[in-house]
Amino acid sequence: QGHPDLAHTLATRYSAHFHRDIDPMKEIAVTVGCSQALYLTLTALLNEGDEVLLLEPFFELYLGQVKMSGGVPVTVPLSLEDDGDWKLDLGKLEAAITPKTRVLILNTPHNPTGKVFNLEEMEGIADIVRRY
Repeated sequence: QGHPDLAHTLATRYSAHFHRDIDPMKEIAVTVGCSQALYLTLTALLNEGDEVLLLEPFFELYLGQVKMSGGVPVTVPLSLEDDGDWKLDLGKLEAAITPKTRVLILNTPHNPTGKVFNLEEMEGIADIVRRY
């Protein structure tokens, strides 16, 4: 859970931001960095053989963390457009989902491309996730 005073401070801040009460001891986790946070999340969520969707190219660390957590990485390629922007084909994302899919690692800006997903893309991803 991290340092209690810090957890309480973060809960106060995010309660105001999200317009709801956040329990600092149940809903806040303080880690030493994003790599540790991702690894702890994967080990908590994954069972042996669960699939994790990775948008490719991806930060190489993700692959090892997924495998160490018992997961099976499934890649979904981003395409590089003529204008230099990376694009996610939502059809390919949905096609990659199976009954064993448990996690989608999504970050924006995307690592390593720096792509910032726009609202339309984020809503499309959210629609797919809600269906499964």
